[in-house]
Amino acid sequence: MYRNTILILLVFFFLESFAQNKIEVFWKEFETNETEISKLKTEEQLVRLNKMVKKISPGLLIEFFNNQVEQDNLVISADGNKTLFSLVHQIVDSSIDSEFFNFIALRQETPGYHGFKIEGKELLIEEMTFIPQEMDYGLFVIFVFSNKSNTIDRGFLENYGMNTIDYLIGEKKFSEDIDDFEFIFTKDLDVINMKNEKSFPLSELSSYLTKRKEPKIKSDLELLITSGKWNIDYMELGDKKRSTDGNKDWMIFYENGKCEILTNGKKSNEKWFLQEDILNISIFRSPKNFKIKQTNDQKITLYTLMNGSPLIISLKKDKE
Repeated sequence: MYRNTILILLVFFFLESFAQNKIEVFWKEFETNETEISKLKTEEQLVRLNKMVKKISPGLLIEFFNNQVEQDNLVISADGNKTLFSLVHQIVDSSIDSEFFNFIALRQETPGYHGFKIEGKELLIEEMTFIPQEMDYGLFVIFVFSNKSNTIDRGFLENYGMNTIDYLIGEKKFSEDIDDFEFIFTKDLDVINMKNEKSFPLSELSSYLTKRKEPKIKSDLELLITSGKWNIDYMELGDKKRSTDGNKDWMIFYENGKCEILTNGKKSNEKWFLQEDILNISIFRSPKNFKIKQTNDQKITLYTLMNGSPLIISLKKDKE
């Protein structure tokens, strides 16, 4: 065991030393050529610098801060790869004093940020919303772009959407607080059946993520929901109503965010969370937002839309 520990430490120190040597080579090359690089056109500067930094790690890249080429601020980014964050900081901490450029570690939150602009196109924050979804593995966020100007295609959105969020909340926060994400257009919401899901202005993303990590104070509604077993009294979809037989169909919501659901004789273990009067339940691994329309200590009525039709689930407190 002792010998294995020593071997692991030796390998670790070797890799650290190897990385540091590459960093020193990078800065020596930059120092030798920075005057020449400063005279190149913007695109040529980035090609040259990225060729150099990728010798340290292929996952790194260099870009102008928020693509503002008129400034001299260069960002060394891990492009969202958390495993490279410490390496990026190691590179910037080892930087030389440059006459022409200022180097920044990772894409940073930008005060007064309006959107990411490149190639004459812009992803504006005011034209974007987000839909948070709590999944088994963590937080999944759908970023929705309205594309009012109709100048942004899907490729552009997918290529530069992450840059937009990085400069809004910071590359580190984006990577550490959001476990998975997707960028879509507003018109796609119908296709994925999420048109009626609760969304938030993108400008509120940072505060949403911060609040999500704060210790939660349980509301009266949350205390009621977790107070015991709830029998499904009836379910109504459109003009079709189905009453259940006794207590054969039920839901139990646990304080740890897990729940058990029994419908049609089939039991599933799911997850839930409450946000104000919106109850998010993953039913058979498919998250759905239900608005709590009516409640007392014996009854809860849930409402949502399914394929455009109102779905109502009436829950009654189990007497046992």
